[in-house]
Amino acid sequence: MSSSLNTGLRLSLVNRIAAIKLKDSGVVENPRELPMFQLMQWGLAEGIVPTHQRNVSELLRLSNGPDQQQASDYLLDNLPGGLAEFEKHLLILPPRAAAEALLELLDMRLKVNPRNPYPAGEE
Repeated sequence: MSSSLNTGLRLSLVNRIAAIKLKDSGVVENPRELPMFQLMQWGLAEGIVPTHQRNVSELLRLSNGPDQQQASDYLLDNLPGGLAEFEKHLLILPPRAAAEALLELLDMRLKVNPRNPYPAGEE
């Protein structure tokens, strides 16, 4: 992932909120991974049970993929209620609940199209 793209994505509101939630949890941010993905992984490590085991593998694929802009767009584009409302909701949640909200968003995306959960993935 290019440094400038990474910087731009890290400065998006959802990633800044995720970074705050990580800090509130005492988690040191990994500069090589977007905060929203780190928060989701932290939530799983803290005991949030994924709806399906596949959600974990898809999260890893998204967070480790070469195109973080595409991964971010996949999760955040065309949200019911809009991205701004989701960000407002995320901001008021405690860290664990924010992680759960992001994981539920991933679950929703996977349920919409379970055969092709990520545009760059195999069908």
